[in-house]
Amino acid sequence: MEPSLLLLIVVPDDSDRALLVRAAAGSGWEILAAASAADARRLLDGRRPAAVVAAERLADGSGFEFLLHLRGDREDCYTALVVDRPEVDTLLAVIEAEIDDCFVRPLAERSVQRRLDKALAAVGVRRELAESREELLRNFQTAQVVNTVLHVGLAELPLREKLQEVLDHLLSLPWLAFQRKGAIFLRDEAGGDLRLVVASGLAAVLMTSCRRIRPGQCLCGIAAQTGEVAFADCVDERHTVRYDGIVPHGHYIVPVRSQ
Repeated sequence: MEPSLLLLIVVPDDSDRALLVRAAAGSGWEILAAASAADARRLLDGRRPAAVVAAERLADGSGFEFLLHLRGDREDCYTALVVDRPEVDTLLAVIEAEIDDCFVRPLAERSVQRRLDKALAAVGVRRELAESREELLRNFQTAQVVNTVLHVGLAELPLREKLQEVLDHLLSLPWLAFQRKGAIFLRDEAGGDLRLVVASGLAAVLMTSCRRIRPGQCLCGIAAQTGEVAFADCVDERHTVRYDGIVPHGHYIVPVRSQ
């Protein structure tokens, strides 16, 4: 079962706030309700709501500005403003800021409920679209890098230069590398040791410590020995190559065999 989406209601009037909570309760929202922006921030405790309904005027500031601040640059966040009367300037500001809805007091519970039901569905659709866009972007970026790597492979360059270009292009993928740090090893046919050929962003001490890695030594050696991807999300017991001042980090090592 998917987790409920978080709806934040920030309305100073007790009866309006209670009405909004009742209207949203049957729709499947997880609800947080507050009377002020300060109370809302305390309740959120760093969480990012999927939807925000705020009164135009709050005791500690503008509800309009509070909405825009919480939404930020998220296209999937639903926003609605509660106003005392639909003045032209207010409605124009709502349209210009691309706020999704405007509730006019006195609030009608059934109408609010229908609109919050639609809002829940709209947030779901927006999130699906955002995920699809991200997937398309990742696929496009990957295709570009693969195409570039293929061209590098055909270029008349020394092997070390080819490998450096391949590494740099792989590390340019924003979804693949959280930090632009990595290396490529080649395996010696004689002894089977891994030899560091090219690197990017590694600490200077690693350029010496990892110059040669035995099969089974540290994570890279484990990947070479098993022929399987080695992954670590922290500096665990397998990470045997260490140095003073090492900071927490993760690794994924992919062994590649040539025919």
